[in-house]
Amino acid sequence: GDNTNTVGWLLKQGAKCRYARHLIRVLTYLRMRDRWCIIPTYIRTYHNGTCDYVATFESYTVGTLERGGGTQFVRGDTDASETTGGCDADNVQAGVVAQGVEFETSLNPVRYVNMTMGLTYADTSYKNNLIGSDNGAPLDPALRLLPGQHVSNAPEWVGTSSISYTPPIGDSGLSGLIYLNARMVDNYNTGSDLLYGKEQDSYVLLNARIGIRGPDQRWSIEGWAQNLTNTQYTQVAFNTPFVASQQTYSAYLAEPRTYGVTLRGKF
Repeated sequence: GDNTNTVGWLLKQGAKCRYARHLIRVLTYLRMRDRWCIIPTYIRTYHNGTCDYVATFESYTVGTLERGGGTQFVRGDTDASETTGGCDADNVQAGVVAQGVEFETSLNPVRYVNMTMGLTYADTSYKNNLIGSDNGAPLDPALRLLPGQHVSNAPEWVGTSSISYTPPIGDSGLSGLIYLNARMVDNYNTGSDLLYGKEQDSYVLLNARIGIRGPDQRWSIEGWAQNLTNTQYTQVAFNTPFVASQQTYSAYLAEPRTYGVTLRGKF
């Protein structure tokens, strides 16, 4: 599809399409002039309704261009019964559609400084007419909120950025390291049934690293911190077992701020 064509254009540095050739010239010029790396990606995914009930497909990587997929748990249909919500097995179609745009760029404004930035928009939604299995069985009432809504744990917007500084330390052969990255995530629902109360507000995660490296990076010592600001957010929320169903929730929380020291060496 579209991604396969784009991968081929970038790898071969050539294309039959006149507009694609022009795009390659522009990207090559920017890369040579400003040492930029721009990765345009368009993803539109239809899960295969004829595969297994829980269908997954592999992602692949070519250079720095990625295309991936996810997991499907429900199916769609074209003529769901108004009485049962089911349909004939022959009418089963894909139940989830994912499409979006991704932009990534890197920049070296001055020597020893590297900056990156990425922004992803993904519209991953269930179709309006959903059924519970490949044989056309009705959708479980517990999943009544799924039709037409965004898939759980699938934020529409995700932004990433990082900056690193690796200056030499005198003429000793040593070099320093200062690194900071951030990940900005839009709000989303963490429950597989999308019940109210399982929403997660947008948040920002910060990670940092500082250290010293030996000549030719034969050794290094680095101090690091994950979730530097100790941001609290929910990874997955679920109905608490054996307690008022759909009224009491439990959750798996994200890791709090952690920090430590890493030693590396080459022998």
